[in-house]
Amino acid sequence: MVYWGEAPDTVTVFHEDVSVEVKLHRAPSPSMYTNDISVCVGPMHWFNDWPRLIVFAEYLKSQGIKKFLLHVQSVSKTAKKVLDYYEKEGFLEVRGWPLLPFNKYWNPNLYTYNVAHHREMYDCGFWSASKWTFYGDLDDLPYIREKRGINIPKEEALYLHMRANFDWDPNVTRIENRKYMDVKFFEEKAIDEKLEEIRERIREILREEKPEYRGFEVMAAMDRCVKRLKQEDEPFNRTECWNPGAPCFGDIYPLDEWVLAKPEENNKFHIL
Repeated sequence: MVYWGEAPDTVTVFHEDVSVEVKLHRAPSPSMYTNDISVCVGPMHWFNDWPRLIVFAEYLKSQGIKKFLLHVQSVSKTAKKVLDYYEKEGFLEVRGWPLLPFNKYWNPNLYTYNVAHHREMYDCGFWSASKWTFYGDLDDLPYIREKRGINIPKEEALYLHMRANFDWDPNVTRIENRKYMDVKFFEEKAIDEKLEEIRERIREILREEKPEYRGFEVMAAMDRCVKRLKQEDEPFNRTECWNPGAPCFGDIYPLDEWVLAKPEENNKFHIL
C-alpha cells in the first residue's frame, strides 16, 4: 500500500502495545540537488586528533568539495573548536550522534554495531543535498585528477587511503611502483606555501591556545581496551566491529576533555 496524501510532521511507531511519536524528517528533493560534491564522514567516537581534522578539511577544499557532512558522538574540546570554526565558515555541517538510551539495568550501547557506519550512511544519504556524495573516514581521500567541472568520468575520481607514516619516503609524489603515479596532492613548488596556509589556519582557529596533542595516548588506550574486550567480552569474540565507545569509557574519558553529543529533537533515538 502506498500513501499518496500530504506528508505529516510526525509519525507514530508501534511495537506490540507500546508506541512513540517521532518527528518526520524530509529529505531534499532530487530536483533541488546542487551540482557539486559533498563528503560525509563519521560517526566520530572519542576523536581528539585535531591536526588531522584541519588538514583533512583543507585538503577537501583543495579538491573542490563544497560541503563536509559529519556525525559526532564524542570529540575533545580542541577538536570541537575546530568543528565550530568550519561550521561557522559554512563549509561543515555537524549532526550529533548520541548514545542509545540506557539505564542501570540495560545498556544497548555495549552491544551496538557501529563501525561499518550503516545507520550513519543511510542518514547521510538523505542529509546530503549534492548530486554526488563521497562516504569515508578521515583517512579516506577523494582525489579528482582533472578538475574540469562537475561532470567527472569515473576513471578520473579516485578513492585513496591516507598513509599513517611517511618516514620511509617523505615525498609522496615520488614513491616507486605506486599504483597511481600521477597523483599529486600538492604541487611540489607550492608545498611550502600550502603548509604555511595550514599553519595560518591553525593560528586562526586556536588563537593563543596551545593545546597538548593527546591523540597517541587515546589510540593506545583504545587498542588496549579492545584487546581486553576480545578476551573478556563475548560479543568482541564474535566480531571486531562492535563499537568500543561505551565499553571503553573508563579507559578513554580521563585522557582528554571531551564533548559528548546530546539527544536533541533532530537526532535522538527511541527504543520500544
